[in-house]
Amino acid sequence: MKYISEDTLNNIYDRHSNVFGIISNPDCLNNNDKCFGKITLLISITSKKNIIINDIVEFNKDKIKWRASKYDDKGCTLCLVDPYWCKIYEDNPKIKCPIRVLKSKVENGNRNYYSADDIMLLTKDQFIKKRLLIKFSKHQNLLIKAVENFNERYWSSKNYYKSLNETSKHFLIKHDQLKRVVSTYNNAKKEFNKEWNKLLLKHYQTNQNDLSISKLLDNFKQKKETKIINFSRKP
Repeated sequence: MKYISEDTLNNIYDRHSNVFGIISNPDCLNNNDKCFGKITLLISITSKKNIIINDIVEFNKDKIKWRASKYDDKGCTLCLVDPYWCKIYEDNPKIKCPIRVLKSKVENGNRNYYSADDIMLLTKDQFIKKRLLIKFSKHQNLLIKAVENFNERYWSSKNYYKSLNETSKHFLIKHDQLKRVVSTYNNAKKEFNKEWNKLLLKHYQTNQNDLSISKLLDNFKQKKETKIINFSRKP
């Protein structure tokens, strides 16, 4: 490995356990203000076993346990990070999404409103948030806040009934009503997640098709140019 010697590598395996070796530039942060890099070493891993060599992960800079003193021309070096603080890095692109919006036009002095689809450049989170906003626009704001509170509590505690009781208590909503709204909301979120994945696949397929066409045209141009005989050149 170009960042460390063989002796240093052996010392790492002797002194550390349950850490990822990640090639990263610690000063380069992504849109989430986190470091990111490629997994290159798995040292006695006991957690996050779904992450493997060559996966790209992100993590907070202050979670780096150790880093090599040798850097490459891109400012990258070997960093050791506890798997607990790492998660798979997602590109989070913005793509064209059809979103229902309210438009208006003035006719005979009157403003008339109508719904129509508008194309917006959105990330996955922005897309799902807008779709949920539209679907639940007629629901009371308190109910939506209660659902989000329940989901946050359940995610952190992993205790369904505790989360249900606490949310019901503080948002003054009966259990049965809260259960129904939570189910409807979470099912809608899954539905919009699938919708996003279809849009993303179409986005990548369109880009790939554009690249393929561009490549075919470039190849055709090169073949055509090789067939042209330069008559001006003397024998």
